[in-house]
Amino acid sequence: MKCQQCNSRGYIINTRKKPNSTYRRYACAGCSHRWSSFEIHLVGERIKSDKELPYMLRRYITPPPEPAKTLNMERIEKLLAA
Repeated sequence: MKCQQCNSRGYIINTRKKPNSTYRRYACAGCSHRWSSFEIHLVGERIKSDKELPYMLRRYITPPPEPAKTLNMERIEKLLAA
């Protein structure tokens, strides 16, 4: 994984595994900047993320939007006339 500060290559300094997730701590070889990543394992799929974790999870948690309903003008006119 590349450093977010200087774009140099980073290396893993710590890994903690749980049944459905993996936490990794990285350090940059160039500038010594440190950062973390959190990987969530969903049905055989691995999601790597830093700051995008909430956005990526929303994709799996939020149901798809309902299709827009079309308006029937004749029905509306009948309702207004009644």
